[in-house]
Amino acid sequence: MKNHHSLFTSTPLFAVALMALFWSNLSEAQCKRVTPHIDSGCDSCGLGLGLGKVNITDNYLQPVGTPLGSSVVNFTSATKYPDPNKVLYQCDLTDKDDIYEVFATNGDDRVGGYYEQGINDGYPGYYATYIPYVAIKLTHLNSGIVFSRTW
Repeated sequence: MKNHHSLFTSTPLFAVALMALFWSNLSEAQCKRVTPHIDSGCDSCGLGLGLGKVNITDNYLQPVGTPLGSSVVNFTSATKYPDPNKVLYQCDLTDKDDIYEVFATNGDDRVGGYYEQGINDGYPGYYATYIPYVAIKLTHLNSGIVFSRTW
């Protein structure tokens, strides 16, 4: 007869039961999309950042890391988001603690968030733009989280 310890460690059923217990403790909100025509992940869903003109002189006057412009953008002003009060998803009140927000750069575009060019200079979270030697960093104002190229 096997002892109690070896019975549990050698039985695949114990592993399945342990996995079932683990997965039963994980939960995600079960929300229903109520505005299907708004695609929040398409390449053309973006919005201009309104940085204006960027003047570059030299590394002496503008060393690496010098802010060249700043703006605050509300993504609900994009054409894909015509109304900031529009409900995109409807969730049960019981899901309130399992709802989270994800955001990212356009990580598959070479000048939209694919190349993180600030790491070598100690500036993580800065991504290549059309302008050589000029990078952009996007920060979510409510949370302070810096956008990355992945969700």
